[in-house]
Amino acid sequence: MRRHRHGGGYRHPKTTAERKANSDVEYKRYVRGKRHASQLPDTYDDIPVASLGKSWKEKRKQQYRDDGRVNKHSIDFDLGDEERMWQLYDYCYKRDIPFRLDDHKESCEYTYELYKKIPYEYAQPYHVMVWDEKKKAQVRVDLERWVSRWKSVPTGEYRTATRTETVSYTFTWWHKKDIGADIIMSKAKCRRYFWHRG
Repeated sequence: MRRHRHGGGYRHPKTTAERKANSDVEYKRYVRGKRHASQLPDTYDDIPVASLGKSWKEKRKQQYRDDGRVNKHSIDFDLGDEERMWQLYDYCYKRDIPFRLDDHKESCEYTYELYKKIPYEYAQPYHVMVWDEKKKAQVRVDLERWVSRWKSVPTGEYRTATRTETVSYTFTWWHKKDIGADIIMSKAKCRRYFWHRG
């Protein structure tokens, strides 16, 4: 059996006890169709593990969680206000506060110019080393060769197309108390580069 490239493998379902229970004549009439012996998986079924490295258990800081999704809070952010939004995102992520980030998109039209490719040639200099007449030393000889390439040039024609762009965001979180979103967002710093947030 081949192993997963991340070091995992396939699942090994433990259904032997259930198969033995289903073989009982008195108990068999209470077994529903999906738990029939022919429907149960076994170790010969190649069932891969579910999403290696993307389990919700990685983000849990504790085994249990109180029902803190009683108070719903939400803030709308414009495109120029992403720094404050990411600051609030990091705060909720590190403290295991349930949150959700939604983006709102709108269709807009834009105009672009058409380009076409045309061939062109240019002289490319190069050199070779040859022996002199007495064959005692090598001499450099400069030469040129013509190289063909393609380049894009504007045609003067324009077209109009439609694309979808993000215009705003809505950040929603659930918590029993007020976490002080204004104070958290006031600590936002300028980030020139955005990284992947898993």
